[in-house]
Amino acid sequence: MSVRKLYKQFAFQSVDHLEADDHIGLELDFIFHLNQLCIESCNPDNVNALAEVNYLLQQQQTFINNHLAKYVKEFTKSTILNADTDFYKGLAKILEHYILIDLNVLNELLNILGADGRYIISIHPHRWTKTIFMYVMKTFLFRVIRFSAKAALKIPFLKKIMSKYY
Repeated sequence: MSVRKLYKQFAFQSVDHLEADDHIGLELDFIFHLNQLCIESCNPDNVNALAEVNYLLQQQQTFINNHLAKYVKEFTKSTILNADTDFYKGLAKILEHYILIDLNVLNELLNILGADGRYIISIHPHRWTKTIFMYVMKTFLFRVIRFSAKAALKIPFLKKIMSKYY
């Protein structure tokens, strides 16, 4: 199974070993694992950090396109139809939008990293970062938060909660 090979390639192992390799929870855990590897690659002493992060982000993008994105709509539709509570119905809606948002953010981030090697960080010295990588990661984090907030506002019960506090 191709999923198992990827798990092995990135030293990923499920905690309980009870789920099928293509279980959605396990696949989401794997995406989290790849994100953790990106963070670990960000060591200031790592001269290959940018290349490593670029590779790991490409792997995430490929994994989502080849696995999660292929069946997330069907999974969430089935969950919404069969869930006994609004909690699980809402969670399914969040998951579907999260996968789409994550793909958009990965595409954007890979476009930034895959540019011609020139980066405009800021013309203001107080906003300069120590490395290009930190700039890319800060931009990525901002975009994830922005996309997540926009997606959350499309889900009625989350919009109600967010409107109450913001």
